[in-house]
Amino acid sequence: MAKWYVLQVTTDREIEIKNRIEKQGYKVLVPLVEKIIRQKGKWKRQIDIIFRGYIFVKLDYKWSDYYSLCKCPGVIRLLGGGKNPIPLTDEEIMTVRRIDMLRSASLVEFDNEGKLIPLNGILKEFKDQLISYKRRQRRAVIELTIAKNKTPVTVSFIEKQKQLYAEG
Repeated sequence: MAKWYVLQVTTDREIEIKNRIEKQGYKVLVPLVEKIIRQKGKWKRQIDIIFRGYIFVKLDYKWSDYYSLCKCPGVIRLLGGGKNPIPLTDEEIMTVRRIDMLRSASLVEFDNEGKLIPLNGILKEFKDQLISYKRRQRRAVIELTIAKNKTPVTVSFIEKQKQLYAEG
């Protein structure tokens, strides 16, 4: 039965490597997320790879797969090595897919003490895994378990604006 595995690849070449591996007939996932960045004094939205340097490949593992994948330019290694690669659990791959589907920056608000309250998106879905946030930079870090390792993941958020006047 086919399972999902993690390939470590050259950073910033994930999409190129994904396309090469897909041409070999494998199903490949490179989760993307919307980042909010400040550039030249203005906030800008940008789509970025969430797990930089890693791609996810679905296969019914055989040694021939290992050699086929590892000879692809830009592939560094299969996590766990060729003898005992680590397949993702169903829960882990569901987490990766949910992040990819909830791609947009989360809408949040802050309470009177400055505590972040997620209203939608990735941060609401994974609010129990929130480990830190920086309000000014519009960034939050959640901790996910991927391939049996705790992995910090940085995501962006948009702060909901409070009404400055009473409606009447």
